[in-house]
Amino acid sequence: MTREYNVLSTAFGLQPNQPSKPIAGNDGVYIVQLDSAPSVAPVGNMENLKRQTSSKMLQSLGRFGTQGALIEALKKAADVDDNREQFF
Repeated sequence: MTREYNVLSTAFGLQPNQPSKPIAGNDGVYIVQLDSAPSVAPVGNMENLKRQTSSKMLQSLGRFGTQGALIEALKKAADVDDNREQFF
């Protein structure tokens, strides 16, 4: 079974009890309808949410070593030659 990203993105934009227009997918043509949606409280302070999310991401990076070590490993694996000095 393939993932039907067009169907998913359409479903997230629907209002309850509103059928979609036909959606061409990889495995067929779909029409979706949202029966109900939970009410979600608005985010009070977006900057606070960004800080919390960044902190959680950095903590998860810490499980795999320091952030610097991760970046250095990515640089080595990328096999990129830095030729900037030829142009500047």
